[in-house]
Amino acid sequence: MDDRDIGLSEWTGLDQPQHTDSESEDPELASRAIQREKLIKEIKDLQLHLKGVLDEIKKTEGEFEKKKAENEMLQTYVNNLTRQNKIGADYILYGSLTI
Repeated sequence: MDDRDIGLSEWTGLDQPQHTDSESEDPELASRAIQREKLIKEIKDLQLHLKGVLDEIKKTEGEFEKKKAENEMLQTYVNNLTRQNKIGADYILYGSLTI
């Protein structure tokens, strides 16, 4: 099983619902079988939705890391410009470099 396969059989215990002749004869059993099939379909739908949410989270995390790295680079650039401006201003005011 890979990351994309959440595994229906792990949740339900069965790969596919098994129909028996007694289900078609007993309305209560038939009703339970229909309800079970609806639940299995709902589980599959929820698993697909969960996979979509997880994919979106991974995408957002990647974008966040990229923006974080860009912000760090820009902060370094701003710090360097500020330092250069201070050095230039000190030189103009005092006629020497003070670091």
